[in-house]
Amino acid sequence: MVADITDAFHHVPVHAHNASAFGGKLPRSSHGIISGMAVFGWTSSPGFFAVFGKAVRHYQRTGASRVKGFIEPFWIFQWVDDIVLIEVDIDDRLQKAENRLRDGVKLVFGMDGWHEGKFTTWSRIFHAVGIDWNIPAEFITVPQRKVDKTHKALTDVLGKPFVSMKQLDSLATRDHIYPDHPTVHTTLDSCTNPMPQTPKDRSCGVIVLQKDLIWWKDLVFQNEFAGIPMRLLDRNRVMDEIWLVQIGQQGIVVTSMALRERVLVVQSNSTEQDTTVAATLSRVTTVWGPRLEVDNAWRHISIHNDRRWITRIIDKMNCRTTERQEALRQCALNQAQYRLHFSTHTFSRNMEQTSNCDVHIDTNPSNMTQMESEDSGSKRRLLNSSERQSLRAHSDGTAVWKSGDGN
Repeated sequence: MVADITDAFHHVPVHAHNASAFGGKLPRSSHGIISGMAVFGWTSSPGFFAVFGKAVRHYQRTGASRVKGFIEPFWIFQWVDDIVLIEVDIDDRLQKAENRLRDGVKLVFGMDGWHEGKFTTWSRIFHAVGIDWNIPAEFITVPQRKVDKTHKALTDVLGKPFVSMKQLDSLATRDHIYPDHPTVHTTLDSCTNPMPQTPKDRSCGVIVLQKDLIWWKDLVFQNEFAGIPMRLLDRNRVMDEIWLVQIGQQGIVVTSMALRERVLVVQSNSTEQDTTVAATLSRVTTVWGPRLEVDNAWRHISIHNDRRWITRIIDKMNCRTTERQEALRQCALNQAQYRLHFSTHTFSRNMEQTSNCDVHIDTNPSNMTQMESEDSGSKRRLLNSSERQSLRAHSDGTAVWKSGDGN
């Protein structure tokens, strides 16, 4: 079931202190102008308008009915003032969910906010949030007109010598009409990330942005957005794999809990840690990606670390220099190729001071890999037998490599 609020911005009360965001004043004639286009949720509009749409969503989710003897809350998806309900047809659950939504809209927007003509009936084939849904066939389709519109907007941006941040924001707001694909959302995140402030870094940022847009145009639009199987978008809430990223005296170590392997990156320059992290992400997805890939499904990988700046790099997939961005771009391509869904978790450094640990990982020293990070790039080699003998197992079950060649 799909619902929409009629003239939602007319029913949202605005305090006098915030009224200046909706209008202006002509200096000579002293006439005031009120804009009716400041619909909540639009780009650059006041953020507090989104609260009203989320209020309806919250009210709907707090309702529930019994399904096979168990209390199950209602499910709702909300994008600005567009609302989608997806429910199972058991007993009177559909009717109860619809009544709950009607009450929520009237409660938040008033009696005039309800518009019967903008509400559809329950159906298994429908159009919502810019996407065509076919539940019986289990596939979704992005209409070709949406694809052409985004492609034209991207081509226009690439053809301009100067692009404002507003134009980039407008381009990024189109991401909701595409399936949750890493190659799409990673590029949009990097486009909307603030550019460097210094002139030298700004020129590098522009080069990276241009490459990202060209990469998106050449790669993303090669995909077929018609008849996408829904199972390709399935994501397990449970974690299929955990990667632990640690920064030590020798360098950066990434440990795979599922594969029981570890990658060590020796840093040649301690001030270039973000470059090393980008190179490490590119390497581990290249090496471990094929072994973690499964058919017709995504693998949920939770990356744990104790540094917030590492979390930001992984979440935004954005760095300030061309070299680092190229490494992150390769990481994003590997995510798409092997269907790896990344999530991050930052834990407190105080956790390292705990005396006892009930979880132990028996890392196989024969699977240990060393990487040397240099200014010109990264080199990867397997440890030889003499180096493996220098592995010392700690009491907690982990293994640490002691360099024997002075690296």
